[in-house]
Amino acid sequence: AKAPPTRRGMKHVIDRVLGSGGLLIGWKACRGPQLRRLSVFRRPEDARAVVLDPLCAASPVMTAISLGRRVTGRIGLVLRGCEVRSLVEAVRSRQIDRARLDVHVARCGGVADAALLGAALRERGAEGEVVSATDAGADFEVLLEGGARVRIEKPRVLLRRCFDCRMPTAFAADSMEPGALEPLAVELPSSRRAEDEDPGRLF
Repeated sequence: AKAPPTRRGMKHVIDRVLGSGGLLIGWKACRGPQLRRLSVFRRPEDARAVVLDPLCAASPVMTAISLGRRVTGRIGLVLRGCEVRSLVEAVRSRQIDRARLDVHVARCGGVADAALLGAALRERGAEGEVVSATDAGADFEVLLEGGARVRIEKPRVLLRRCFDCRMPTAFAADSMEPGALEPLAVELPSSRRAEDEDPGRLF
């Protein structure tokens, strides 16, 4: 079977970094409301558990800064364009040494808010744990345990930061997927603008 583009793009990071005794910061699947959590991978065989999909919300950059102060060796990162902006600032402020990093920039079609996604699935009557989500253009296609697939419109469930998507104008990545630094063009729906204007909303 043909490997997904993101998996192929991560291979150079896994081979070079983990093969030389370094570490890879990436996401792995977990149960519960979080769906994905950042983890540190030290062996190539463990890196088979690495996932990168619209459910991966937390940025690896702060973890890389923290680990960079405590460990030696190379650090592998798979980032989206918005996270590259944070990395650039961290390098400029000397919080992390760019020379120690292997960076692959993946194309991103937006990141789902786990709580909003759960609510949208319940509205559709969908049952079962979320297994994965894939970018399907204007929608996310969500795979549930049991094999059911449900399409959810992106504007309903995107993280707020995705509606103000900004990318660096240039970045010297070690590898990069085509279109990885193209901003996501999506408009905040009026229903969600109304939520923000609700004076009783605290968060």
